[in-house]
Amino acid sequence: EVSSDQDVAVEVCYRPRLSGDHQAWLHFESDFKPPFSTVFLQATDSSTFTDLDEGLHARQLMREARRRYADWIQPMPFGDDDEAAIMRFDDRGTDVVVNYSSNYPDIIFTEPDSLKTGPGDLAAAMNDAIDYAVANADGKRIVIAMVNESTGLSAADAAALKTRAEQEDVILAVAALGRNGYDLLENDTPLAAAFDSCYTLQALQSFVYESTRLAIESKRDSVQLTGVSLAPRLEARPHRLSFDSVRVGERSCRNFTLTNKGNAPLELLRIISSFGPDPQLPQRTLLPGDSIHVELCFTPTHLDCCSGDVIIVYDGCGTDTLVYRTDGFGYDSLMVGIADTVRGMPGSVVRIPVRLYGRIPASYEVDFYKLSISYNRTMLYPLKENILDGSISQEHFTAQMNPEFDDTSATALVTYWGFGSAPLDSETDVSILLQPPFLVLHGDAMMTPLRVESVTLNEEPRGQPVVTIGPAGVFIADSLGFHQQRLIDASERYLAKVIGTYPNPFNSSVTIAYQLREVAALRLRVLDALGRQVAELENGVRAAGTHRVRFDAQGLPTGMYFYHLESGGVVLSGSMLHLK
Repeated sequence: EVSSDQDVAVEVCYRPRLSGDHQAWLHFESDFKPPFSTVFLQATDSSTFTDLDEGLHARQLMREARRRYADWIQPMPFGDDDEAAIMRFDDRGTDVVVNYSSNYPDIIFTEPDSLKTGPGDLAAAMNDAIDYAVANADGKRIVIAMVNESTGLSAADAAALKTRAEQEDVILAVAALGRNGYDLLENDTPLAAAFDSCYTLQALQSFVYESTRLAIESKRDSVQLTGVSLAPRLEARPHRLSFDSVRVGERSCRNFTLTNKGNAPLELLRIISSFGPDPQLPQRTLLPGDSIHVELCFTPTHLDCCSGDVIIVYDGCGTDTLVYRTDGFGYDSLMVGIADTVRGMPGSVVRIPVRLYGRIPASYEVDFYKLSISYNRTMLYPLKENILDGSISQEHFTAQMNPEFDDTSATALVTYWGFGSAPLDSETDVSILLQPPFLVLHGDAMMTPLRVESVTLNEEPRGQPVVTIGPAGVFIADSLGFHQQRLIDASERYLAKVIGTYPNPFNSSVTIAYQLREVAALRLRVLDALGRQVAELENGVRAAGTHRVRFDAQGLPTGMYFYHLESGGVVLSGSMLHLK
């Protein structure tokens, strides 16, 4: 119980959970409150039918203002003692449309007639509304004038209205429902600072809320609470730090930026990196809006993609963390070449050592290899027996060989490939990858270069070392009987010769053309990329001359296929690409 003129102190505590501006109402239940008496003063000249943006016109907004005001003035629409009246004005003067009433529908649904009249005198109409309120209301008196841009208010009239409203204890507000807003209220007047201007429903809602705030506070049983919470907000840019490709064992450093986007200072405590040493902090305290650059370093210890988190620990409103994502790609490289001088006598078998140059810090799993070597075909002939002898061993891999000859050149190309699974170890600076065998022939030269033309390790090279081609080697014929006239092109001794395959690549079928120098027995087969026979096209004795055989790949998967033509102890092979 509170007696007259007695003050009661109430402590209100504010503990925000989120940063930003906050508003709330504190209501006190009591057995007394002053009633509200509101006058809605509404312009009704013909200009109020003019469409505003969003397909609305001033009359619709005026009606919406009355409804929303009635809903907001109390928790329930209109108390027993609350009342409202509607007045209209135009160039003919001011009239009362609805006298003070506590009937909710009268205030919401009664629409003043609008005639084809001109704009009225706003200052005079507001004085008439104040007169009506003073003469007929005992509670808190409020006058809300709703006008459009056709109605103006001079600075002198505004000042006079403000003075009179204070003397008569009337709360006065004007809603200027137009596009130019305060232009018609003359901003340099004291009254203009208390007015609002709007024409959308959202803006009108804001106006009604602000214009009735003083009225609600005047009830003396409600208090508006406002507060601004202060909190830091740490942000990192870019959102993710990528180091791209870094060689295994080497170090790459990049910067990212930390910014305090909040409205309170924070203290950086520590940065924990899973990529390397923890970064050093150039400064500890970040005020609102401050930024610092932090250097983060990445040293990959293995191949393939690496990703991890950088944890930034800071003290804002207590200890907190920011998780920052980083990624990088570790790679390594090695070189493949020959760089050896190999000697051999005609009729002997020599092995050409293909070497790995470069120490690899780890073992890499290899599931596919493909390597091509160029050589002089009159001096050497590749053999398919025991191809694998080195890091890629016969124990773990299949071995395929495909020699390619060109009648216009002495240079030939042989390709070795296979599938399997084994680690590739190179713990020394130089190691042997494989040692393919060659038969030494009586050639047209004493020496021939040996070059690795291409090399591939794994069909999916991601996570594997980058392979480059190194120096070439040389083969020297170790023969005292060398003479130009005695040299024989080995290919001339072949009974069979493949003319070509067409079309290649092919869709459903391909034709293989070959020649026989004389009647001979031969066998023509087709193998897939794994060395499995998929077709036998010829097997028997054939006459001398040119022959053409069709290979139908209907029902077979796309990919690389190889023909093997065997005749007179010689195997000729070539590749055919099947596409759909």
